[in-house]
Amino acid sequence: MSRIEHCTIPTCYGSAVKGATVLAGYESGVISPGQSFYDRKLKIKGDPKRRGSYRNLGAVNDYDALRLSSNVYMFYIALKMGGEQRNPLPDEAKITFNPDAWEEMRNYFQQFGLGASTGIDYPYESTGLTGENSTMGGLFMNLAIGQYDTYTALQMAQYVSTIANDGYRVRPHFVKEIRNPSNSSKELGSVYRNIDTKILNRVDMDQSYITRIQEGFHRVFHATGGTGVNYFGNDEYSKYNAAGKTGTAENAYYIDGKKLADTENLSLVGYAPYDDPEMAFAIIVPHTGKIKGRYPINHRIGQGILDAYFETYKP
Repeated sequence: MSRIEHCTIPTCYGSAVKGATVLAGYESGVISPGQSFYDRKLKIKGDPKRRGSYRNLGAVNDYDALRLSSNVYMFYIALKMGGEQRNPLPDEAKITFNPDAWEEMRNYFQQFGLGASTGIDYPYESTGLTGENSTMGGLFMNLAIGQYDTYTALQMAQYVSTIANDGYRVRPHFVKEIRNPSNSSKELGSVYRNIDTKILNRVDMDQSYITRIQEGFHRVFHATGGTGVNYFGNDEYSKYNAAGKTGTAENAYYIDGKKLADTENLSLVGYAPYDDPEMAFAIIVPHTGKIKGRYPINHRIGQGILDAYFETYKP
């Protein structure tokens, strides 16, 4: 993917967005830090399938929901934001759903750059595709797990860097500085203009909530059972002390409107070091096969990025 495609091609990132979902739950007041839900498959009346995580995870709090990547925890946040307060939700329940929840959730997401312009110095940036504000609560549950609206890699990088930056969203840019012409082929001209760091906004959320997501992202990479611990918490990569969130999204492959295959996107967002961030990254590997034991390409790319920055690029 070229630099241009990072800001022009949106897709679904799956569970990588769950940090924003949990923060939306905190700030909207539908959950509190440390709150637990029981992770088991949910069956909503009128929904043809049961919705759940990759396995029943049992009782999970917010830290566990990020560490283990619980879909059900995010579903309960979405249900509560939509006005459905029952917990646990009975099987075949007809849920209450207020469509105003769409705007509320997206407003929280946009504070991190998800669904909003990043401010990049390029004229053709995509802000992603926004799904219909359906009256069906099941689709809103999909939004909460990154399986409805689409985002670009640049938006995802801005989102995770905003979490790393204690809630400050910084404008990205391709150009570092502009120089005057030089009369020598061996020397650069004098600096005409520097492109300074610009803070676009500070998310309207309590700092304690952001700190809790930072810790949750660290547990994804370093705590037992974390979905990224085998790749970033091992002897070779724990030295970078990275934090982040893994993701998988269903993304069927079509050509000329004809479905050719059921595939998945593999994603990963992260930053390092956790306690004093210097860099952030977002990775998307679209249309991979849906098989067990497949090559963990998103994690390998993440490892390569950390190696490149800390061993090669870092001044």
